[in-house]
Parts: sequence; C-alpha cells; structure tokens
Amino acid sequence: MQKLPSYILITSVKDEAAHLEPVVASVCAQSVPPLRWYITDDGSSDNSLTILKEFARRYPFISIKENPPREGRNWAAKDRAINESYQSARQELGDRFDFVAVHDGDIAIEEDFFARLLSEGVKNKSVGMLGGVVYEPREGRWQARPGNSLDSVPGSALVSRRCFETTGGYLPLEYGGSDWLIQIDARRAGFTVKVVPECLLYHYRPTNSGTVKGSFKAGLMDASLGSDFFFEVAKCALRMRHSPFGLAGSFRLAGYLYYRATRPPLVEPERYTYLRTLQRVKLIGKQI
Repeated sequence: MQKLPSYILITSVKDEAAHLEPVVASVCAQSVPPLRWYITDDGSSDNSLTILKEFARRYPFISIKENPPREGRNWAAKDRAINESYQSARQELGDRFDFVAVHDGDIAIEEDFFARLLSEGVKNKSVGMLGGVVYEPREGRWQARPGNSLDSVPGSALVSRRCFETTGGYLPLEYGGSDWLIQIDARRAGFTVKVVPECLLYHYRPTNSGTVKGSFKAGLMDASLGSDFFFEVAKCALRMRHSPFGLAGSFRLAGYLYYRATRPPLVEPERYTYLRTLQRVKLIGKQI
C-alpha cells in the first residue's frame, strides 16, 4: 500500500454545538489522521468549547485555541484564524507536513475522506487544491446540494503546502469569498483545482445562500470579488429554479447589482480580470 503524504487540519468554530460532536468524531475516525488538528473556538456562546476539550483529551493531535466571546459571525475572523493556525503549524512541525486541510466545523465526512484526497494529490504534482461534493439534509435524507460544481471546491478543502504558501493563504474579506479567491490565485499560479466526486461532505448547517438574506449577501460577495456581469446574470438565472422558487437567484442578483453600482471590487485588477476570463470561458461552454 502506498504511503500517503502527511497533512495538518485547520478549523475555526463558532457556536456549532448542535452538530459538533458527530463532525469532530468523523474527523477523528479518519483512516489517515492529521499530524495535528488546529481548532480555533472563535468566542462560542454555546457548548462548543466543552465538546472540543473533551475530544482533545481523548485525541492528542487536537490543539485548541480560545478566542474571547463576541457577537455574531465574521468571515474575516475565520480567515485570520486559518492563517494563524498555519503559522503555528510551521513553527511547531517545520517541514513535517505536505498538505493543509481547511475544514468547516459543520461538516462530517466518511472515514476515508482525506485518504482519498491525498491519493489524488500524489498522482499529479500540479494539483493545488482538492475537495469533495456537498450533501445537505432535505426532505428527511442527505441530498446533493444544487450549487455543487465539479471545477470549484467547497470551503472544506485539501491544499498542497506549496500552493498554500504560493497564494499566501486565505485573504480576510468583508463579505467572505476567501475560499473562492484562493482557488483563483491557485489557478493563476499554475495549480490544478479538482473535485473528487467520491468524497462526500455532509453539511449540517443550512446554506445561507439558499435564504433570501443569505442570497443578497452572496451577491455582495460575488461583486466584491469582481465577478463578470454576464456570468453572474446567467448563474443567478439558473439559481432561480432552486427552492424557494425564484427568490434565491433574484436576491443574489440584486446584491450583486447593488454592490457593483456603489463600490469597486475589493481585490486587485489582475485577480478579478483573471476570474472574469475563467467565467467567460465557462459561459461560452455553458458550464455554469
């Protein structure tokens, strides 16, 4: 059997107690465990920290950092926690790891999830990011999320160390989207981004982009990254077919148009120009 490369795991948690136990248990049951799992509790007001400490007592590879309590969720704080954990890993482990797994605190996985991704990662040295397919609970069973894409990995992803350091990690952004931006930067740097359909992610928390409020914010995020106008219109038109019918796509487009009319993108021109080029190629090929 081929020896797989080593990896670290990074997670930021905020009020995930409702589903945190099965999520953490699924990671601890991996057939190929991480060298270290760096978990930041970002000021949870529920029982999240107690659950994490109990698992850390049983699994020595778990390292917990506690941030002081604060109101609400903050995408930028999550990204800063990821980058800080990565720096901690470099100081503690040096060159002992080859991949960095960024994993959300509301997603459970099967026991061979990271083994499968690592196996794909060693097949092709150009692979920079790997991910799976998101499933969410609907109508009493796990179903594939309508927004899944086979050329864009979700927030939980395995990143080669070389790719992580080349791109500079996760950029804290006002409206989120750092997991999207790092994929853009990875492709710009010549890395491949790949989804492995056999790797399933069981997402417990409802996707905000499927709600009216969340859809508007998702549109703000798209525009803040400089998403192409025609691509955005086509994408939102497709999402209008999702439940609740018409609302998610309409409000996402409204958020996009509002931001575009009032502010410039938050990222540099070379980044959003490259993104728009990729999107226009997809639009022509009807691969939205």
